[in-house]
Amino acid sequence: MDFGAFVNFIGKRDGLVHISEVAAGRIGSVNEVLKEGDIVKVKVLGVDDRGKIKLSMKAVNQETGEDISQNAEAG
Repeated sequence: MDFGAFVNFIGKRDGLVHISEVAAGRIGSVNEVLKEGDIVKVKVLGVDDRGKIKLSMKAVNQETGEDISQNAEAG
């Protein structure tokens, strides 16, 4: 999708990684970073009032799975 990527996690649950949450820097297209079938690590940012799950890739080190969102806020 132009606005982000749908990610399947925890069994059959799906969530959205908005384009602004895919990478730390600005990207022009989700396809610059992801392709269908890629395995990525995500952090759950929240659930909206309609039950849609918001996810972030940039908050997680894709190699280690470490939550790096705290590091970014402190720096």
